[in-house]
This record gives sequence, C-alpha cells and structure tokens, in this order.
Amino acid sequence: MNDKLQKIYVDSSYDWNKTVNGKGTGLICIAYQGKYGLWEYETHEVTLHIPGLRQLNNRFELRAIEMGIKIARRTNKKAPNHYVIYSDSRVAVGWANNHRVLWIPREENIAGIYIENNKLYQHQLC
Repeated sequence: MNDKLQKIYVDSSYDWNKTVNGKGTGLICIAYQGKYGLWEYETHEVTLHIPGLRQLNNRFELRAIEMGIKIARRTNKKAPNHYVIYSDSRVAVGWANNHRVLWIPREENIAGIYIENNKLYQHQLC
C-alpha cells in the first residue's frame, strides 16, 4: 500500500453582500492529485440557506472541507481515510474538528490560487 497521504486543498469564494434572507450562492474549489499525479480541480456552485444569517463565508469554507472529504473517499477507495485536507480558513478548520483537516496560509492554498488565477471569484452569481 502507498503510505503517501492524499493531499486535498479546498477554498470558497462568496460575496456576503449578495445574501438575501439568509440565502447566498458561492463557489467552492477542490484541488487534488489525480490518478497520474496531475492536479485536478473541481469547482461547484453551491447555495446555502441559513435564515437569520447574512455572512455565510465560514459555512461555505466548512462545506468545501466536507466536499473535500467526500472526494478523498471517492478517489481513494482502497484507503478512504488516508488523506489530509488543507484550508486557509482557521474558523472552518476549527469547526471541522478533524485531525485530517489542517490550516495553511492563503498563499499556499492551491484551490485558492486556482480561484484567483482563473478569476473565479468574479463569477457572476444570481
């Protein structure tokens, strides 16, 4: 068995000024090394609805972590718990309460860099 941990980087992009009645749409990016060691990127438009809240940023980051865990288990069926998730959100990492979820600086987050380089943060959302 390969003892190398699968590294997965997660990030989200969300404009809280567009929240209406606790509902907002953001973008989540998950970056991971695929079958041949090449980086693969998945982006997902996600809508969250939490009545009474206006700023959903940390919840989008937590959702990105959840999606990263699902990708880890899907892409590594032989060792579904042999992964580490990296996020630049200290709050979401703390909320995840999972020893496989670690904080990294923003400039080291491959998913965040992908969002910035592809200007996905400017994605026009409804």
